[in-house]
Amino acid sequence: MNTQEAEESSLSPSEGLSPSEGFTRVALLTSYPLYWRTNDRDATDHARAVHKLIQVFLDIPAASLGVSGEGKSWNWLDPQAAQQWNDEMQREFEDHAVQLQTASSESRFLGAFNKRQCMFFAPLYPQNFLAALKKHLDETLRGEQLCLDIEQILSSIDWSSCSIFWSLSFFWSLSLVEFADSQSCIIYKPILALWSSYPTGGYWAPPPSNDLQSQPAAVPNLSVDEASFLLQDVMWDKLERVFAKIRSFCGLGIAQPEFAKDRKAISPVFYFAQYVNPPSCPEELAAKKSDSLYPLVKTCLGSDDPFAKEVSGGVLEGDFLTLRHAQIGRGVYYPRYLIFPLRKGKMFTEQELERDLYFIANQLSYLEFSIAHESRLISTDYEPLSSRQPRWGGTLDGLSELVNNAISFLPTISGGLLKKVYLEMEKLSLTLRQVQSSLEKVSSDVAQLKRQFGGYQDGIEDFWDRKLTYSSCPNTQLSDLREALLDAYPYHYWKQPLRTLKEWDEQLLGSVGRSVETVNSMLQQADRMTQESLEVWTRRLGIIAALAAPVLALPNFIDLKLDSASLPQTLFGKVFHEVQDLQTVVGYLLSLALAALFVSSAAFLVSLLWGLVSKKKSEQFVTGIRSFRDLVERSNFPLDDHRKLDQLDTEACQILSSLWTEAHGLQAFGNQRSFADWLLNAENALKKRLRIVKLRSRRSGRPLHWLAVKGLSIWLWCLMKVEHCLEQSESREIYDWLRQSRRFRYLVYLFDLMPTCIPLPRALCIYRYKAHDLISRTTISDWDFERSLRIAGCPLDMIPSLEKWLQGLYDAGELGALISIDRFVACLEERGVRAYPDPKAVEKWQGSLS
Repeated sequence: MNTQEAEESSLSPSEGLSPSEGFTRVALLTSYPLYWRTNDRDATDHARAVHKLIQVFLDIPAASLGVSGEGKSWNWLDPQAAQQWNDEMQREFEDHAVQLQTASSESRFLGAFNKRQCMFFAPLYPQNFLAALKKHLDETLRGEQLCLDIEQILSSIDWSSCSIFWSLSFFWSLSLVEFADSQSCIIYKPILALWSSYPTGGYWAPPPSNDLQSQPAAVPNLSVDEASFLLQDVMWDKLERVFAKIRSFCGLGIAQPEFAKDRKAISPVFYFAQYVNPPSCPEELAAKKSDSLYPLVKTCLGSDDPFAKEVSGGVLEGDFLTLRHAQIGRGVYYPRYLIFPLRKGKMFTEQELERDLYFIANQLSYLEFSIAHESRLISTDYEPLSSRQPRWGGTLDGLSELVNNAISFLPTISGGLLKKVYLEMEKLSLTLRQVQSSLEKVSSDVAQLKRQFGGYQDGIEDFWDRKLTYSSCPNTQLSDLREALLDAYPYHYWKQPLRTLKEWDEQLLGSVGRSVETVNSMLQQADRMTQESLEVWTRRLGIIAALAAPVLALPNFIDLKLDSASLPQTLFGKVFHEVQDLQTVVGYLLSLALAALFVSSAAFLVSLLWGLVSKKKSEQFVTGIRSFRDLVERSNFPLDDHRKLDQLDTEACQILSSLWTEAHGLQAFGNQRSFADWLLNAENALKKRLRIVKLRSRRSGRPLHWLAVKGLSIWLWCLMKVEHCLEQSESREIYDWLRQSRRFRYLVYLFDLMPTCIPLPRALCIYRYKAHDLISRTTISDWDFERSLRIAGCPLDMIPSLEKWLQGLYDAGELGALISIDRFVACLEERGVRAYPDPKAVEKWQGSLS
């Protein structure tokens, strides 16, 4: 459309407007917040990017650069002075970047950065604008493509919806150097303003020259349709995209804090519409200008009803009715504002209007970003705490079952079993105290996180009350703007998870506390039972010793010869007929006692050796756990050489291989079936020996052989009784409990008390995908997996590929118990899974392990 056609068509829509209807101008303001420094390189790169952006804009015809000077007004520079100022700013910012690398706090540099505040202004004539861009950007293929994209965007504007003859030119202002501090982080937050007419207040643009003074008066009023078209279709959908592409090309991105998993906060956009005859109060706007209010709210805020519950409003700085609606989509939080200036008894000046508009947009954009940034910090602290929930939940469920089983059989056992249970409970009590200590640390972290969240909310409320002048709209149906912002979606999102986390923490801490008390009570009861049993056996041994003393001394005092003819033909007669001497009988009985003592001693030694072997295995397991923890702690500290981290990973995998082997054998620890098998073999051997002795006794006809057979029968009976006791359900239940308790303790050390951040890639993969060989629950969460790999130097874009590959192998059953740890580690190393991996290694992260 040429200028003549636009002028002819401009008469029809505007002719129907009364002098008091329509809008004198509209504007769109948006902020581009950016973390100035996320690493040592960023601050220098961003300083050069700002310099490059100013350099591009300085070549635009009629462009002006205003820098901070005396008072509140800008000092507008000529082109040569602007170029010199730009070079000086770059040098200062690069010096600050070097100092930031060793600074304890970024906040103290805020004043130094803001000394370079500036405002850029220029008209947007498409042809002149493109020509200036091509001068700087056509030197590279990427720059040529950017110019083509911008030209295509500008040419795609459908001007048929707007019949303003001057619509082929706009004005834009850019507050280019603006910094703020959010939780000790320096935030770079320039503000772009797009204007439908020249801003004459002297804040966003230089005071108009003589040839421009008549231009604002010549601009016809805008209808509501034209205002909506310019704000949404032209300024937001087209022109804002142009400036976003230029910023990105120069190296300035935009921060969109991820305040929760897959949920990002988009920087707010501010729509400004100034009525020809501004309303004096919000009630007047709602009553007399509803015909224009409803369509404008629908276009700009995306709400059919300006008085709907999701739309909030209030009056800021005494003269600006501000409506807010936050759109919440799939993974996106996007707040939008619509601002109307009011007329309260007196007309405000253009300078006051423009300055207050900048102040409102600046403060509200900072508040929105701070809310998202602080919610991101909450998310960062919340994830490692919430990832432990399923781990601790499964552990305490197993603990509760273990304790309940012990309660059921403890009153029924005694002797050696009681001693074994007592010793195991002592070890279990020590393990539970470590678990309790770890949970108390988690509880302290949860409480601190709750206080931190409350502190963030209080800080936003305090900032609002100190910085902004606000009044609500009680006589309208608008929701309160202040309350809506203090309960913004990022804050609202975290209220329930934090409440649930606190309740879960209290439940777990209470559960482990009750288990510790129960185990301690059982230890006291077992100790009392042991003492009572010791006292009983002490009395019994005293009685036996008292009875044995006369018997052993009898042959020394009585020299008695028995006549074999006078003895009855009974069993003892036959014996004494053979022995003829009571002392010989006593000696034989003593031999049997010594034999029983020898056998008992042998059994005691076997039991002692078995306990020493089990204790040695336990010590080796715990030592391996400590060694692995030391390696993890060392890997969390910065290392001079990346190869050292890879060496630590290799050592850690070797330790984990032995630990997994030991853990697979935990089922045999404390299991007494091996002793039962030994008893069964001994029983079979004695039965065979018994048949031989009986046969010899019959052949010789001598009762001594018969007595030996009887002794062997008694010994065999004792062995059968022991075996029978082991096979009884009660004893088997106790031995199973001992095995389960020992297994529980070892798995707690191996998984629950292990650090969640393991920046050793191959060891991390073992914990992530081979833990199911031993337990059914996940030990490394998605968040811990990604964080550990990032610390290990794995690029963020490579992590999903590794996770997808290994998860596919796990789902296909290739990472089951049949594949050993050593083979799994060898495959990972062969595929390039290591600290600071080669970017080309991602090509190997696919297919089967074989």
